[in-house]
Amino acid sequence: MIGGGLAGLAAALAVERRGLSCRVLEASDGVGGRARTDVTPDGFLLDRGFAIALSSYPEQRAVLASAPLLRPPSGPAADAARRDDAAASAPGFPPLWAMLSGGGVGGSIAELRLRPFFSGAYVRTQAATGADGAPAGASSWSCVADPLRHPAEAVASLSPSHPVGSVLDKVRIGVLRLAAASRDWDALRSAGDQDGAAEAALLAGPTSSLLAAASRPGSAGSGGADPTPLGPFDASMVDRFLRPFLGGIFFDRSLGTASRLTLFVFRALQGGLNCLPAAGIGALAAAVEGRLREGTVTTGWRASGLAAGRGEDDGAVWTVSEAGGRAAVRARAVVVATEGPTAARLLRAAAGVAPDGEVGGPADGGGGADADVLALAARAARPGVGGVTVYFAADALTVAESKLPLYAEPVLWLNGSGHLAADDASAAGDGGLDDPTWGAAGWSGAVINHACCPSAVAPTYAPAGSALLSLSLAAVPTGLDDAALSTLCLAQADRWWPEARPSARWRLLSIVRTPYAQPPQRAGDGGVEAPARVAGLAADAPPLLVAGDHASAATHDGALRSGRRAGEAAAEALLK
Repeated sequence: MIGGGLAGLAAALAVERRGLSCRVLEASDGVGGRARTDVTPDGFLLDRGFAIALSSYPEQRAVLASAPLLRPPSGPAADAARRDDAAASAPGFPPLWAMLSGGGVGGSIAELRLRPFFSGAYVRTQAATGADGAPAGASSWSCVADPLRHPAEAVASLSPSHPVGSVLDKVRIGVLRLAAASRDWDALRSAGDQDGAAEAALLAGPTSSLLAAASRPGSAGSGGADPTPLGPFDASMVDRFLRPFLGGIFFDRSLGTASRLTLFVFRALQGGLNCLPAAGIGALAAAVEGRLREGTVTTGWRASGLAAGRGEDDGAVWTVSEAGGRAAVRARAVVVATEGPTAARLLRAAAGVAPDGEVGGPADGGGGADADVLALAARAARPGVGGVTVYFAADALTVAESKLPLYAEPVLWLNGSGHLAADDASAAGDGGLDDPTWGAAGWSGAVINHACCPSAVAPTYAPAGSALLSLSLAAVPTGLDDAALSTLCLAQADRWWPEARPSARWRLLSIVRTPYAQPPQRAGDGGVEAPARVAGLAADAPPLLVAGDHASAATHDGALRSGRRAGEAAAEALLK
């Protein structure tokens, strides 16, 4: 397996479960890919970009239930587990957390020690006139809550004066949730398909954009061209909730993402909770790696080439070369489980095509690489979407400070103010956001798209007496260094939470810039699911498979499912 992210690890586990041996070759110093967690010297857990773990993801549960844990967590993960045990035994520990930790909702994923968010969000809204920095009273926070889990808060949001969406909009959201959980999905399941076929069938079909789907009536469960039951939503629901919420999930506040993905996400939200693992988002990758045989994973090994040939027994093998000049690795099958652009380069190399070569052109050496391979490579090579997460620490909190909603409530704070980032910069007398990258991204609302206090969700994210703040941007600015970006974030945080005095009390920990946070999933790009087995190679070529979130839904569960499918297909081909 080339790549030690969630897809590569799931593929390796599927292969080992069938009695075969394999190697995972990971370029970095650890597994997880973008789903990793770093630990600061003073004990803060920093995920490599804001991410959540949904407790209801079916593939996540299936993978962890498919094999026993061979090696328990060590190092920072073990320390987080000890701190989590201490938090769980403290007075006032929320019963829901205990249920998630000890069985109940947890089941096979109990080892992840998932800690749930509030099922809803606080949305920042403002008057029709004035910028986000307008006088007090022009802006406020409004609660949007799941009526099944938080009925009291949800009832308040049904008031006609509530600034986020109309009463009818709230009803439509309920219909969307019911449709996502309905058995109409079974109609999408093809005969003989394996687990996950409903999701695969849904994601493979044609679709419109989220914005288009939210602007017209839906056709829930129709099985037609676009069964997403969205809209028509009021503009206040689109701009104040859907843009920051779904735009934050898909890194696209323009809502150009394929609308079918909304059902995929809402189906998971219907049956579970948004959570953070006590040891950070990297706990999932660590749990899968802990089920692999000792020595399966090799880190610091960057694949530079992939070529088919013959082994010592004259059987077909792939030769994987390494960028640092170390001895190449030979394998009877290869799963390419890297980010899209790297996968595209390796797929083209496997087809004997130079990076810029065309089918049948001089660059392919006359080998006549099949268009299927290059089409898959072209799909993987599409530019991804990016984001930025800015982490701050609030140290030595007083008792009064620790009780502030920002630090005490496990909630997501959404920017529903609906104005352009450049407008906010101009109002502050700072033109730093007038970079074309910001405008081209099509997102609005000052600097921060959404924020949370991870340590309010899982106390293990921060040392005792401190809080961790996570501020997320739905685009990657190119014209701002860390100091300028930190200053802009603090200025907005001062307006949002003046009682917390961010500029005076917060300390910058890290700015995580992720240019390729997700593969593109925009309407018109075709189906989300890609075939696991690469077709179009020479008849005598060994099996080559592809996995990753660019070959499935861009979620942790999609990456795991893609990896499992690829691993199973590889094992099946070798065991024939």
